[in-house]
Amino acid sequence: MIVDFTERLATDAGYGYQYGAEHWQNLLDAPDDTKTDFESKKKYWLFLWHDDDDILNDYGGCEGHVFTGEFLLMIRSKISDESQEMKYKDGVRYLKELSNEIRDMYNDCDGYRVKKWKKIEVYDQFDTNMDGLKIKFTIETTTGE
Repeated sequence: MIVDFTERLATDAGYGYQYGAEHWQNLLDAPDDTKTDFESKKKYWLFLWHDDDDILNDYGGCEGHVFTGEFLLMIRSKISDESQEMKYKDGVRYLKELSNEIRDMYNDCDGYRVKKWKKIEVYDQFDTNMDGLKIKFTIETTTGE
């Protein structure tokens, strides 16, 4: 449910999207756009994992779900970049703004409510070398089954 919903959000917004654990994300074939400015770079929304807890009513019927999980919001970078500060200023700080827009995408949908949204900076990830954010989330929905 949350994976398909997130994929729709990501593709509708123009993000590169992929689902799978971090070792599978390493297989991502992301073109090198490291010489372009932030606006021109492809952004990647990489969904890592999720748990799904049913919200049950007094009769055992499902009234909704609580999803807990993680995804990465990333851009390509160079391992030879001058400093982590440069990586932050050229990309990660803008991804923080985009992550707030993504949070609002979930909240703007009927029945979905973001309860937790923790942003953790990550640098030099994967063979393609990517920088960005790991988002740890809790999202509640009252859409039932």
